Amino acid sequence: MKYLATFIRKSLYYNFCLPELISICEMYNVKLQYDQNFSGDVFKDPLIAIDIPEIETTDIAQRICERALLTRSIIKLYSEGSTIEELIENIDKESILSESESEDSMKFEIDAKGKILSQAEKLDIIHKLSVFNFKAKVNLTNPKRHFIYIDNHHRGRKYFGRILAGAHSGI
Repeated sequence: MKYLATFIRKSLYYNFCLPELISICEMYNVKLQYDQNFSGDVFKDPLIAIDIPEIETTDIAQRICERALLTRSIIKLYSEGSTIEELIENIDKESILSESESEDSMKFEIDAKGKILSQAEKLDIIHKLSVFNFKAKVNLTNPKRHFIYIDNHHRGRKYFGRILAGAHSGI
């Protein structure tokens, strides 16, 4: 499974985002694997593909985000693509089936990097993602699950996943 770590976008600290994440993982004796092609430019790449083998069986994602100042969240990635249609086509069908069948409350967040989405555009994205037929009720204040769609306009990539820990995780 692939995960994303998202970083805060403060120009004063952008050189420290990845080193901080690496250091915190080392502190917890966690073997972090990350995208070696990460540019380090958090304005164009405010997120990085990571893998932490024990992330799903421990609370390590939460502990990392609680300790980090520059890591905003850790997201379990279900799909990515250059268009929303490609993202839907590339979805991890086994994982999304278990998520869509769950009746635990949920929330959707639409995030854009490098552009501003109108309310109509956000609603269109949510409508397109409804193809997954989520059975759970929406709870905007205290959801058990928090899904996120990220449009990184700088790189022309779109991502869909579930926030495991960090900002707005509901955990």
